[in-house]
Amino acid sequence: MSSNLPPGVTVGHPHLNPPDTSHEHEWEADSTDYPIIEDGAAIFIEHCRHETVLNSERGYRGERVVTDSIPCEETRSYRFEYDYLEDPEGNRINLPPIHDWSDVSAETEDKVLTVERSTWESNDENPDVYVDPDQDTGEVVIEHNGFTLRYAPQQED
Repeated sequence: MSSNLPPGVTVGHPHLNPPDTSHEHEWEADSTDYPIIEDGAAIFIEHCRHETVLNSERGYRGERVVTDSIPCEETRSYRFEYDYLEDPEGNRINLPPIHDWSDVSAETEDKVLTVERSTWESNDENPDVYVDPDQDTGEVVIEHNGFTLRYAPQQED
């Protein structure tokens, strides 16, 4: 019986008989710049590390060695918004969401941007950055030259 398949392609080929790729996503950080600090937010990008195994063999010691797999291509992102800026004297300024900055003074904005820029400019005064990526209770805190800038999960209204 003849077939209409191209040379070298069999009926069991993954494109003709795709494997079941359903799974629970296994999220992990997408880059070493984690989170990305820009546009008034700390942005977390994660990808699923799950791979669907197509072929495997037994190794020398009997372990399973994956020879062919399909990685999951799903990604997700979420962001923490500005929360507050604290100066070296301990005075705290609560910060509004970035789209409501019309009432923020130019002096406060300059201080916030100086702290924020310190994370992506290379100089001798690198900031201390603390990251807790929990989407409900986490925070990102940047300390630079006595100022503390905090980002927190966006609160649902």
